[in-house]
Amino acid sequence: MVDKNKGIVVDPGDKFKKALIRAGKKVDDLTVPLNLIAQSWYKVNKILFSLNNKGPFKELSKRPFRAYWLTDKEKSTWARPPKSNYFSGGYRQYKKMKWGFVYPILKASGDLEKSLTNPYDQKTIATILNKKVLLLGTKVTSKKGAPYPTYLNEGTRKMPARPFMVIGTEKGAWAKSIHIQRRLKLWIQTLDKYVKRSLDKKG
Repeated sequence: MVDKNKGIVVDPGDKFKKALIRAGKKVDDLTVPLNLIAQSWYKVNKILFSLNNKGPFKELSKRPFRAYWLTDKEKSTWARPPKSNYFSGGYRQYKKMKWGFVYPILKASGDLEKSLTNPYDQKTIATILNKKVLLLGTKVTSKKGAPYPTYLNEGTRKMPARPFMVIGTEKGAWAKSIHIQRRLKLWIQTLDKYVKRSLDKKG
């Protein structure tokens, strides 16, 4: 089970955290490099929402199930309203009928995508604290307030983890992908170069 109060833990190897602490000890204001890092965050996230296959994640389940909770009123709003509440093709079929597409795997209503790819979205998190700490993430929840981005990332008893909130030291195909490894390297270089320029100016 996922503890919604803990959220998503990233960078278990502390590689980026150490680089940030190292830079913070030498320069009082890291606003400039942190803003550049935030821009990179949104740019790379767009890759996940442009996939037309399962990408770095486990495929959606094809295990048959019956959605007892569905009402006729709710089904009438679907892209392809089902005739019954039984889905022989599993959640893959369920998603296809509800939203009209299967991929990208992380996309459904589009709220999560907007919050992770648009820095001006109301539900995005991109805050710099004390000029040295950068918070990135999403405030998206389900209609009932459930932190479904956390469920997607960490997995649940019935759903496999599909970790998309990563720095680059985590497990999983996305964290180990060339996109994320290149981004992590860029982030650390951005911090180091800014610190060097700042110290050079001071003489």
